[in-house]
Amino acid sequence: MSDRSTKNYRKPDKWVVEGELSINGSGKITKDGQEIKLGGAVSWEDVQGKPSAFTPSSHTHNISDITSLQTTLNGKLSASKAATQADSTATDAAGLKNDFNNLLAKLKAAGIMN
Repeated sequence: MSDRSTKNYRKPDKWVVEGELSINGSGKITKDGQEIKLGGAVSWEDVQGKPSAFTPSSHTHNISDITSLQTTLNGKLSASKAATQADSTATDAAGLKNDFNNLLAKLKAAGIMN
């Protein structure tokens, strides 16, 4: 026997192929009359046993679970906490202007605004 026939042989219930099986031209492989397609894309409809929904479970993460998140967030804002500004008790426009300018100065000093 040639090497080709010793690799591929028939048993009572099946063919054994130990080499390469080549389907040429318009040849195809079928099972129970249905063509078996090999390789290529699989359509979503052809995926069997898939769940009808992929609902994520509710969960939380600590900030430390995300690599470098705290460092990244810290770098986003260079401002610091602004000094406390008392509620205005101004009784005229000049007093209100003075209180407003004090608030602006504190916001600028904290880096919240330019």
